[in-house]
Amino acid sequence: MRSAPTCLVHHLQGYLTKEQEMELREMRAAFPHSAAFHTDHDLLRFLRAREFNRKATWAMYNHYLSMVSLPSLPFETCTR
Repeated sequence: MRSAPTCLVHHLQGYLTKEQEMELREMRAAFPHSAAFHTDHDLLRFLRAREFNRKATWAMYNHYLSMVSLPSLPFETCTR
C-alpha cells in the first residue's frame, strides 16, 4: 500500500505542496478586499492557471479585477 504524499490536503482544493500553500496565503494577504467575493478555491484557479508563478498570477488576477469592476460592455465589443 502506498503512503499518502507529504503535502497538505484541503477540502475541494486537492493536494497542495507547502510552497503552493504559501503562495495561496500570500495571494490572499495581497488581495484582502477580494475575500468577500472569492474563496481560496477561486484564487487557486488563478494560481494553477499560471503554474503558481506569482508575478504572472497576480498580473492575471489584477487584470480580472479591473475587468469585473468595469461597466458591462456591449457583446460586439467583447468579441473583437
